[in-house]
Amino acid sequence: VDTPGIKLTDQMDVGNLGSEKRHHYRTTGETKIITGNYWYDGELNNVLFKHPAISDNGRSVRGSSEFVVKIDQANEGVRLRCRTDKENNRQLAKVYVDGKLITERPWYTVDYEKTFRGIRWYDTSFEIPAKYTAGKKKIRVKLDHVSSENGSIDQYYFWVYSYLPTAQQEQKR
Repeated sequence: VDTPGIKLTDQMDVGNLGSEKRHHYRTTGETKIITGNYWYDGELNNVLFKHPAISDNGRSVRGSSEFVVKIDQANEGVRLRCRTDKENNRQLAKVYVDGKLITERPWYTVDYEKTFRGIRWYDTSFEIPAKYTAGKKKIRVKLDHVSSENGSIDQYYFWVYSYLPTAQQEQKR
């Protein structure tokens, strides 16, 4: 494909008070600040090749978190991507957009192999169907913790992608 079918429309750095304020981030239930200094799995994991760890602050949320993000008004759905810690296996959350529960599926972060040598970062994605996002410039997302290995959802960083309309992609060719 000559033109992208998806574009980054927003980013939120959880644990960064300025970013949280801009995105109207709030939580309910027990919440604590967490810090990770880890690697992603792959070539630059400090095992095969020496590479500095990625340091990030985030939040561990036992209740729910809510935030507002920008999306492309002409979107055909949205992808949320979240940096999380592999040590907290089986994170399960209900996802709401503008107060409506996404009924197609919850956000489930699958089981991971045992972590070692600080290789703990993992990016997990959730697809929001267009029927929840069509025609909107922004959405309020709520993640309601259901279960996980340590009893909370770990959130460090969110990337928000909007799927571009097929017609828009065709026009750019």
